[in-house]
Amino acid sequence: MKIQPLTPSDQSNTSPRILVVDDDFGVLKSISRFLHPYPFQVFTALDAAEGIEILRAIGNFQVVISDYLMPVTNGDQFLGEVARRWPDARRVILSAYADQKILLAAINEGRVHRYITKPWDDLQLLIVIEELLNDFKVMEEARCEVQELARKNQMLALTNQQLEVLISERTTELRQKDQLMISQNRQAAMGEMIGNIAHQWRQPLNALAIQLVNIKAAYQFNELTAEYIDKSVNNGDRLIQKMSDTITDFSNFFRPDKEIVTFSMLKQIKHAITLVEATMAKHNVSVHLDATKDVMLTGLPNEYSQVLLNLLANASDAITASGVSAGKITIRLYEQGEQGCLAIGDNGGGIPVNIMGEIFEPYFSTKSMGSGIGLSMSKMIIERSMNGHIEVNNIAGGAEFIIITPLAEKLP
Repeated sequence: MKIQPLTPSDQSNTSPRILVVDDDFGVLKSISRFLHPYPFQVFTALDAAEGIEILRAIGNFQVVISDYLMPVTNGDQFLGEVARRWPDARRVILSAYADQKILLAAINEGRVHRYITKPWDDLQLLIVIEELLNDFKVMEEARCEVQELARKNQMLALTNQQLEVLISERTTELRQKDQLMISQNRQAAMGEMIGNIAHQWRQPLNALAIQLVNIKAAYQFNELTAEYIDKSVNNGDRLIQKMSDTITDFSNFFRPDKEIVTFSMLKQIKHAITLVEATMAKHNVSVHLDATKDVMLTGLPNEYSQVLLNLLANASDAITASGVSAGKITIRLYEQGEQGCLAIGDNGGGIPVNIMGEIFEPYFSTKSMGSGIGLSMSKMIIERSMNGHIEVNNIAGGAEFIIITPLAEKLP
């Protein structure tokens, strides 16, 4: 078997390959001679078996032209095999017969792209070959585009996967930092809370001590009756219960919220005031609540209370640092459109304009012993847990912080 392209010796190996199969050597010679000047690699075979061997040996052919009537295997059967094994090759049938039966066999069995009758017109043959080569080129370009798109999609999927991992890691890192900040703030607040507990307990402890002294005096002067003992025990129980309630209130404050719930804004404000009123009184700071009606919010009530405590503590510290003899903190609760607003104002002298934009930054503090995380954590809680924001402005004689959050019934 001889495999040799009948083309000029300088023909590029990248030129389109054309296989012509016909049992008439004269037909092969005629087609090869005609196509010789054109930039094609032309291979010839005298039967289907030889054509299959050439295809197997060389592989990628753009156009396969076959005679219809050949010994052993007809052209429709040969081209059918080509379609199954090399489906990209454009297939052409040559036949001296133009009846319907041959045409149907070529279409159904060989799945041909063109049908040319013998004797053929050289120009027609060239036009058919050019059309099929252009069709093959378009198909190859489309395949390359699909492969490139698949490659890019694969790279995009890999990039998205890596990005998701990065986002997940970053989110976890931020959550850990947030939790650390909250924990640090709680620890910083714990010292203040212990002081508040001491102030809350001082009065009932003094009253309990006086009650014990009175019992002893009543015994010494023979005035200790059953009625006196019952009254003293009841008073002692009441004082102890008050101290126990104080512990419960502070324990609830330090207990992390488990889930988002709808809660009363007024209730959380009163709860926060109860925790700090004794300390405020010690520093001669009064707290005034202005609330005509309650407002319902959705979020984490304990963390919301923590924000209130931070703002109340900051207001009290500002008043103490300013040297104001009669400190005053005003809390206003109101609705504004679809928002619930809580304003906490003081008469502590206000915030210097040059640091107004920095007070919510982590670890920024104007206090010598301040942690600098209270306002930063408060901003984070309101924005992330409550879908709201905090504003701050200087007012006459002091500063005012406004917490703005969506009303519970307005949340999606």
